[in-house]
Amino acid sequence: MLLPYISRAGVVRISGSIGNGGVAGMNGILCRVSGLVQQVVPGDAYGAPEPGVSQPKCIHISDYGKAKKNRNIYMSAKIGRNQVCPCGSNLKYKKCCGNVIHRAPSINNAFIKLLNNENEQRFYKHKYGLAKEIIHSDFKNYKVVAVGNELTFSQKWKTFPDFLGDYLCGTLGTEWGNEEIRKPFEKRHEILKWHYIIAKHHEKLKVKSGIITSSQPIGAMKAWYQLAYDLYTIRHNAELQDFLVQRLKNMNQFQGALFEASVTAILIHAGYEIIFENEQDGSKKHPEFIAKNKKTGELIAVEAKSRHRPGVLGQNGVKQERGSVSADIRRIINKAFQKQSDIPLIVFVNINVPSVIGKYEDSKWFQEIERFVAAKESRCSPASPFPASGVMFTNTPYVWDLENIVTDHGWGYARNIKIPKVSLSAKSVLSDLSVAAQQSTNIPNFFPEF
Repeated sequence: MLLPYISRAGVVRISGSIGNGGVAGMNGILCRVSGLVQQVVPGDAYGAPEPGVSQPKCIHISDYGKAKKNRNIYMSAKIGRNQVCPCGSNLKYKKCCGNVIHRAPSINNAFIKLLNNENEQRFYKHKYGLAKEIIHSDFKNYKVVAVGNELTFSQKWKTFPDFLGDYLCGTLGTEWGNEEIRKPFEKRHEILKWHYIIAKHHEKLKVKSGIITSSQPIGAMKAWYQLAYDLYTIRHNAELQDFLVQRLKNMNQFQGALFEASVTAILIHAGYEIIFENEQDGSKKHPEFIAKNKKTGELIAVEAKSRHRPGVLGQNGVKQERGSVSADIRRIINKAFQKQSDIPLIVFVNINVPSVIGKYEDSKWFQEIERFVAAKESRCSPASPFPASGVMFTNTPYVWDLENIVTDHGWGYARNIKIPKVSLSAKSVLSDLSVAAQQSTNIPNFFPEF
């Protein structure tokens, strides 16, 4: 029995906005994208990863997203009286929190509560980056979630992925989705193929509606919820342009729009404000969008290109065997370099190859893209500089194997350029984007409670 393609959410639009209070590799930075360690299945929705985060020695924070009763901070009994206090005051423990704990239990309880909240928020930023926190509340039997200047609500949302599933259906349109479902499987839009594969996987797991169930993710789940999370992130932090949504629904433009949404979300997680270009202005070859660093004010131009492969992401043809696939990114990256920009240009390229066996940096695809960039860089000089200020390569191998358990969640490789046309203000820009690329894949299982 197929899952109905419907959005169970109510939506209220309000005026204004709702606010809230890698591994070194070659000449760049290689980061492994976080995998889905556990999938949470509340009826017809799946969750995403909760990888561990190293914590300060004297403070222990339980995994974010666990039951509230388990989410407390405990001051370690091993802190010496003459050691520096872990609260950050630079005083000795006996003259700071140690003294408070001994003399004023009630004050200590308040301190512990404040410290718990502060560290929960620090943990959240460490894991999910600088995007707006999830804004939600409970009202009677409804879960209410803010998305930009809209309030969405439903009685069915037990987990954050519950909300994401409905949000994706509502954004794309239930009428459009149900029209696609009525088509034979092979003629459906790629997103609705993911939907069908997830439904069949639910049947295999014997998932019961309203019950949270754990499962290892398959490729279709990862693809479905990653798109939903990217679109939510864009709408909650910037503007989700109708032009992008329409391109997602058009199979001739779907793959490019999918990657553009992913790149936009990465920039948001890295702490950038998005300034969209007029995509329909054909008078010049402008980049996808401009991003402004909220902390430094630096502007960067962003271009996104995704390598098409036969039989993958809805492309025509038969999927290639692993051994015959090469990176072959020369054409698309040269096309990206043609974009006109007087500010630093960062080019994102999704090489779209199968899963890697062994180390990413040892794979033939990684070596191929590094040789290509190095060769192009060797021909540059101050008189003829490299057209981009940096290149970020990514890969999402799970789209090659939608029905099986995900074993490789991809990687990102940020490549600094020695002689760029326009230099970045700091080399850390690309490393920050590498971290954000990983953070953007950390889809929360549960609604935050701080």
